[in-house]
Amino acid sequence: MNKRAIYLQLNNILQNRRKDAEAKAASAYALARENKEFAAADDHLRQLTFELAKAKAFGRDYGALQEQYDKAKSAYDAMLSSLKLDFTPRYSCDICNDSGMADNKPCACSVRIYNELVRKACHLTGVPKFTFDDDKSLSLRCAQSDNLNKLYAAMRKYCDKFPTSDTKVISLIGPTGTGKSCVAAAVANRLIERGFFVTYTTAFEFNNLMLKYHTAPVENKADIIDGILDADALFIDDLGSENIFNKVTIEMLFSVLDTRILKGKATFITSNLNTEMLLDRYGERTYSRLTNKSYSKVFTINGDDIRYIKAD
Repeated sequence: MNKRAIYLQLNNILQNRRKDAEAKAASAYALARENKEFAAADDHLRQLTFELAKAKAFGRDYGALQEQYDKAKSAYDAMLSSLKLDFTPRYSCDICNDSGMADNKPCACSVRIYNELVRKACHLTGVPKFTFDDDKSLSLRCAQSDNLNKLYAAMRKYCDKFPTSDTKVISLIGPTGTGKSCVAAAVANRLIERGFFVTYTTAFEFNNLMLKYHTAPVENKADIIDGILDADALFIDDLGSENIFNKVTIEMLFSVLDTRILKGKATFITSNLNTEMLLDRYGERTYSRLTNKSYSKVFTINGDDIRYIKAD
């Protein structure tokens, strides 16, 4: 599914949510109008609202009319309360009222839906739930606690500056269980929270998706890869754990990295491989994209397996 198709689907979801909420409110109002006492009060308030607006528009004195309106409105509200009536649309999101926009930028709800659509379209794993608020690096008794604490602080600043940072490729490398994926997930969730579009995938899923792209008809290729190339931030977790497919794994990883760098898009890699192993496995061209100091940073996390260490 390409980006345009995903946007159309997102728009349809938001429109349907909004229409559904407003339809339910309208239905409740129509049902309430069947009560003659309420209908009379409603008609009276509507008439006074119209008369008051007209008086204000033509510059006439509306003091007495305002008093009538206030009295009618008070009685109307009391009736709503006694009858337990509420015609306010119950939108799924009370920030954007299911419009998808808040403060002239995509609302967090629309970003979540977009990312979910990309995930489903590409058959990808969802972003792990770990966030910066879950960080316990300061209280962990492990060899890398200080290193992790500094890394989390640096990543928080990176997220606050995103997408203006010159660093476009970030690699988190080190042994299994040292906390790399937790850091990546925290960054991904923070960027989603800020309204950016994120694609999160395991290396295994990414590799299979690239194989599908490689073998797909030309007219279907964009539908497969646009969610990977167009995301504001792409996360590939556990690079090096995937199989090597001839003319796919190494070549497509390089192509995706190179294209995203040219587009100014951010890419995050986690791997249990060290830099020498990455060079040996993926070759000089890919290695240069991962380690180029002008736009890349490599953070090495060595230490204990924190999956088996409890925070104080």
